[in-house]
Amino acid sequence: VTALDALHAHYPDATFILNLRDPVRWESSVRNWFQLKGRFKKTHLPEYGYPRGTVALQEFYVNQTKRVRDFVKTHPSHALVEVNIEEENAGDVMAEAFGLSKSCWGKSNANSGR
Repeated sequence: VTALDALHAHYPDATFILNLRDPVRWESSVRNWFQLKGRFKKTHLPEYGYPRGTVALQEFYVNQTKRVRDFVKTHPSHALVEVNIEEENAGDVMAEAFGLSKSCWGKSNANSGR
């Protein structure tokens, strides 16, 4: 979240991968994936603050997505690959972007109702 400038300084030609999904489903995932919500609370996010409440978490996700897109626009040495991880063609998107077989990309951390 806060290290985009540092990443640029050390890796000025890096490709950013922006994983996308529905903000409501992202918020649900944060709440259900072990202690991720608690880790968010402990994270110091000086410029952005910690979002409180369901809608605020979703807004945080949307705003962070915008921050990454805006950062890459203002730093054209970077490439940006956006992939909706909930879409069936996610593997195709990654395969096309990186020249690897789509079988290299799969869903491995699906939450089984935790």
